[in-house]
Amino acid sequence: MAYLVYWALVYCLARKVFEFSREWAAPLASGISICGVTAAITTGAAVRARPVVPVMVSSPVVVFAVIEMLVLPGLAHRVLPGKPMVAAGWMGLAVKTDGAAFASGEPAASYYYPDPADPARKWMALTTTTVKVFIDVFIGVWAWKIEPRSDRARLPLKKIWERFPRFVFGYALTLGEFFAVGLSAPGVIADLKRGTDQADVFRRL
Repeated sequence: MAYLVYWALVYCLARKVFEFSREWAAPLASGISICGVTAAITTGAAVRARPVVPVMVSSPVVVFAVIEMLVLPGLAHRVLPGKPMVAAGWMGLAVKTDGAAFASGEPAASYYYPDPADPARKWMALTTTTVKVFIDVFIGVWAWKIEPRSDRARLPLKKIWERFPRFVFGYALTLGEFFAVGLSAPGVIADLKRGTDQADVFRRL
């Protein structure tokens, strides 16, 4: 629900208070409330913004995402003691751009579980990632909503599909493949876990 409030609030502030044009306000609202760069580019295309607009909008979003990634995990630990999963969800909701959001789950987990081998740390990272991916799904919905159209009687699913972020399918397919392999060949589950542990090194870095 929060991303719906964020989008409308940022858009209204940009239009009414800062007097931005629709060309600038819409990508800014999407970049801040959904997933940063991808949402800004998709929304810019929907409103037929000049190519420079989503690029300019994405730059401060990325800068603030880095600041959020460094500040919010510690803040979450202070204001949410004993609530690690709520903190993990907050990271996925608040930190913009997918990479920064996924990465923020790691420092947040380190505050709650200092032991790097604690399996709860992975659950926190997974929660952050899941929240972020669910928000990404709505890029297509907002892109349709703000596209100039004369007929708004029905929601054109084809338009949403055209603007749907395909990388979300990549996440789902990878997860599905891991489940399928684990179910069909339980003997390789240990190898799958070792593989994800090695991939975690890059995420932490």
